[in-house]
Amino acid sequence: MLLLLVLGFVYWLGQQSAENKSPNEPQSKLGIIVKDPQTQGSAAEQSIADLQPKQTTRLALKPQLTSNVSLTERMLGNERWDSNGHWSMIALLSLWQLDYSPLNDGQACDYAANYGLRCHQAKANWQQLREFNRPAILKFSAGLQGEFWGTLIKLKGSNAELKFGDRSITLGLDELSTLWTGDYQILWQAPQGYQGDILLGQKGEAVKWLSEKLKILLNPSLEISEHFEQNLLVSLSQYQKQRNIQSDGIAGIQTILTINGETLDGIPLLVDY
Repeated sequence: MLLLLVLGFVYWLGQQSAENKSPNEPQSKLGIIVKDPQTQGSAAEQSIADLQPKQTTRLALKPQLTSNVSLTERMLGNERWDSNGHWSMIALLSLWQLDYSPLNDGQACDYAANYGLRCHQAKANWQQLREFNRPAILKFSAGLQGEFWGTLIKLKGSNAELKFGDRSITLGLDELSTLWTGDYQILWQAPQGYQGDILLGQKGEAVKWLSEKLKILLNPSLEISEHFEQNLLVSLSQYQKQRNIQSDGIAGIQTILTINGETLDGIPLLVDY
C-alpha cells in the first residue's frame, strides 16, 4: 500500500509539472525560449531590417570614393596621360585639316599661326563654349592623380563627344563637370590686321573686314570702309542683338567667331544646328 501511495504521488507531481509548461514554447537547457520555426523567419527579417540602414550607408560611400578614378579610366582607357595638352592639340588641329606633330613642329600655337590660326585660352563654362562654337581642348583634374587634357569634338544637348589619343567617347556634361577645371583652348581665324577688339574710331584692314562682312550678313547698303564710324557701329550693334551677343558695338572674339561661322566654309563647329 505504501508503495502504491508513493507512485501515485510521483505521478501527480508529474502531471502538475506538465500542465505548467506551454506546449508551444519548448525550453532550452539555458531556460531561453526557442522561437517557433514559423515565427523565426519574420524575426530574422526584422533583425536584418534593423541593420540595413547602416549597411546601405557604408556601401554608398564606396562609389563616391572611387567615382573620379573610374571616370578618369573611362575617359582615357589605355591612352597616354596628356599632361601638357600637346597630344590633344593633334586632334584639334586635325579638325582644321592640319597634320601636327609635337615632336617635329614645336609649339602648337606657333605652328597654327603659320596657317592663319590663333590660340585663345581662358576659363569658361559649357554655355560659353557653345557660343564660341569651336572645338577645344579641355583641362581635367583627377585630384592626386594629376591633370590631363582632352579634345572636345562636339556638344550634343547635355552630352559631349571627346577624344583622348585614338579613343573617342561620349559623356554627360554633369559627369564631366566633376573633373573639368574650366580651362580651355580654341583655335580661331582673326581678320587681317587684327590687333584686338575692333572699336569705334579705329581704322585699318580689320575695320574694312568688319564692314565687308556686315554688308553681306545684315545691311547691303552699308559702305565698306577702313574707318570705324557711327554707321558701322549701328550695324554692328544690330547684328550682335540679332545673334544674342552682348550688344556693345565692339567686335570682340565672340562677334568675330560668329561672323566667321556664317561666312566661311570648312570651319569645324562644336555644335551642329
